[in-house]
Amino acid sequence: MKLIDTIEKEYKEVNSTFVKEVKTEGEDCKLDLVPLYLSYLESREANCGPKRSAESIYRTCLQLIKKSKEDYALKDIHTFSLQYATVLSCTDPTDFGIFISALINKHFEENHTNEEYVVFTDQERSEISFLGMKNNGARIVTMGSSGPFAGSFMENGLLHIQGDTEHKVGFKMIGGKIIVEQNANQYAGSNMFNGEIVIRGNAGDNIGEHIQGGIIRIEGESIGTLSKNASKYIYHKEELLSEKREKMQKKTEKVPILQRLKKWF
Repeated sequence: MKLIDTIEKEYKEVNSTFVKEVKTEGEDCKLDLVPLYLSYLESREANCGPKRSAESIYRTCLQLIKKSKEDYALKDIHTFSLQYATVLSCTDPTDFGIFISALINKHFEENHTNEEYVVFTDQERSEISFLGMKNNGARIVTMGSSGPFAGSFMENGLLHIQGDTEHKVGFKMIGGKIIVEQNANQYAGSNMFNGEIVIRGNAGDNIGEHIQGGIIRIEGESIGTLSKNASKYIYHKEELLSEKREKMQKKTEKVPILQRLKKWF
């Protein structure tokens, strides 16, 4: 049995409720991307520096991928994501998330395909960070939840998260659309400049921290605290929160003072 087949089988046993059938044979698959990822891990300290910021990691990953001149297919990215659940789970989830994002961005830049880039993650809780970082037009779908900073610095395209997402989804995004099918943790849309975030479930506290543009739509029942001046960018069940607050304020002002005081006695 091939290594890829073994990985797929083991992954299905752990995540059989949501992983779709992934074909790994034929012309669709060209390259095993694990050796390329391991070569990045070997060189990361020298290239990324001691602080290893997300942007420096991304630059290093992209340079390495371009320098390798490897011809990989869309299906190779799908298969590579499966390998995190088994042989690569001991590696840093930030490194993995940024590396696979760089793979997707480079492939899309060269092919401009309308097909979906499927990334397999854990259904309950994923640690893989920065999925969809700097997306420049690709349609990315996670089969499961995502870790923190999903869609960071996103420029265009779609990131569709089929589960929950951890804190700071859409951090510093400047375009495109993020859809979260379940709940979003704290700081959704932090430092957002433009684009759209749709949260089908509930949202945690500090929504829209330092937001400067774009739209955040929350469809669940529960929303956490809003950051200062964020209400003009956030919709709850299709109603802009700044307008909702104005209506509530006007309604309160119309109630006579004596009537309002009666509630306290």
